[in-house]
Amino acid sequence: MSQNVFNLRISRIQSRIKEEGLDAIIVCSPQNVYYLSGFNPIIFSQPIAVIIPLRGDAILITHSIRFKHANKEAFLTKIKIFGKWGKYGEGAPQDFFSAVKITLQELSLSRKARIGIDLSSLPYPFFLKFKLDLCDVEFLNIDNIIRDERMIKDEIELEFIKDAACITDAGMEVAIDAVRERKSEIEVSVNAMVTMLERWKEKYPDREVVDFANGGSIQNALWAVCLSGPRINLMCDSPSSRIIKEGDLVLIMIFATINGYHAENERTIAVGSAELEQEKAYNAVIRARNEAINEIRPGIPICSLYNTAIRIMTEEGYGNILPGRIGHGLGLNLHEAPSIAPDNRDLLKERMVVTFEPGLDLGELGGIQNSDTILVNSHGFEYLTHTKRGFLNV
Repeated sequence: MSQNVFNLRISRIQSRIKEEGLDAIIVCSPQNVYYLSGFNPIIFSQPIAVIIPLRGDAILITHSIRFKHANKEAFLTKIKIFGKWGKYGEGAPQDFFSAVKITLQELSLSRKARIGIDLSSLPYPFFLKFKLDLCDVEFLNIDNIIRDERMIKDEIELEFIKDAACITDAGMEVAIDAVRERKSEIEVSVNAMVTMLERWKEKYPDREVVDFANGGSIQNALWAVCLSGPRINLMCDSPSSRIIKEGDLVLIMIFATINGYHAENERTIAVGSAELEQEKAYNAVIRARNEAINEIRPGIPICSLYNTAIRIMTEEGYGNILPGRIGHGLGLNLHEAPSIAPDNRDLLKERMVVTFEPGLDLGELGGIQNSDTILVNSHGFEYLTHTKRGFLNV
């Protein structure tokens, strides 16, 4: 990344702060802090925040144990620490809330300032503590401001997502081979993850594959999940020792993260001779994907994609088992805005990155869901994942 990227992000946020009549914002979610500072401490044993005033420099607040890491990676010039650890933190506030309060005081804000916070990701006890410590301040929810900014990806973000997508493709190729050999769910998953780690080592050794965790740590976010037969209808579970067998549908879900940015690649594999109902449902999903995806372009209502896919699956006789949505945004979260759902009338915009995943749950017969990571561009869309599409049979 570059300093200029973060300067532009801060500048856009300050414009929104002005539009909303705010004096400052405080963001506390790990993803939002990273988006505005470039710093991911990886281990979130202590709170972290970025404060952006209406005018002036943004400020990163972190525990002193993370100071060296923050000083090395953050693009913000102002870093405030709390707590003492080794030689760092002498004379600093001893807790996070005191650090926030002192920082706001140093900004010389009015006692009755209007401050935005990313409320949906803020633990409720944090909100109560802010209200107690800053009793005259009016707090407002700014989730929409951060959401709108993060939905539209810049070139650096797209580079990371494309790299992550490349890793998912490598994992998927090996996973499909393992299904062909009738291995267990866990063997399929492990084979894919080993390959993904090798691809990371070979092609992207200077990138991080860490993710974000509230209160914990995710050091490796190259994941593969295999579910087979009736276990598909769990939608997500840990792979088991179940051996893949003739007549199964097998769902492989591959997720990769590069420098915080996610890509997703999912495929359903028919093993041997599929039952008539399995093949019929699979072909219905393929038809729904092919017709709906061709509508993707800037300016169309997001719900129209859902409606097209649902209309086709209903025509094919599956109106009683329709999915609640057929895709979602990707970025610093694996699931984020926009949701490709019936009630989302927002418009698709250039440089949005989404999954596209119409699917059907067939109960004991399994289920079908193929998912690609897709970039909305000026003339329509671009696939960022490249595994073979259509009816997959091994």
